[in-house]
Amino acid sequence: MLVLALGCASLAWADPQTDSEGPAGAGGARMRARKGFGAKKGPGNFRNRLEALERMTPDEQERFLNSLPAQRRAEAQRILAKWREMSPQERARARQTLGAFQQLAPERQRRIRALYLQFNALPAERQPMLRAELRRLRLMDRTNSQIRLHSKAFRDRYTPAEQQLLADLSEALPRPGYDDENDQEEQRPD
Repeated sequence: MLVLALGCASLAWADPQTDSEGPAGAGGARMRARKGFGAKKGPGNFRNRLEALERMTPDEQERFLNSLPAQRRAEAQRILAKWREMSPQERARARQTLGAFQQLAPERQRRIRALYLQFNALPAERQPMLRAELRRLRLMDRTNSQIRLHSKAFRDRYTPAEQQLLADLSEALPRPGYDDENDQEEQRPD
């Protein structure tokens, strides 16, 4: 779910070069262009922005973060702190998942972002259980996922709103190890 959070965070962490709230001045624009922030614009390029931020020196990072509006700065700092806590393997998986997310149709990306915002609005104490359930559902093929979603155990464990959110997320998110079009297991070369 952290990867989803990182991908969806681009809603709140936009490039100040394209923001109406303004860049940090000409020096900041040159630094962003040199480090990769000016290459492509828009929320779909979040992975490149994160990698560009990683390439900056600590002073450049601080100047860039200070150029963001307060709310975006806080979100960027939170994401960057989580990113730094991840192991190299977790970062590699996150980059792969973000790349796959960016390949989705824009409408599907918007749908996933909206669902993520709904998920974040749920009570914090319920989120770990829902995250674990979503992981289980995504590891199943669509047929078994539907069976689980309609089971008595599932209905007894989650509120109707949680059930709908899990069903919507399960449908919207790509499934690891499955071809998204026909939900057939991908053939991987040995």
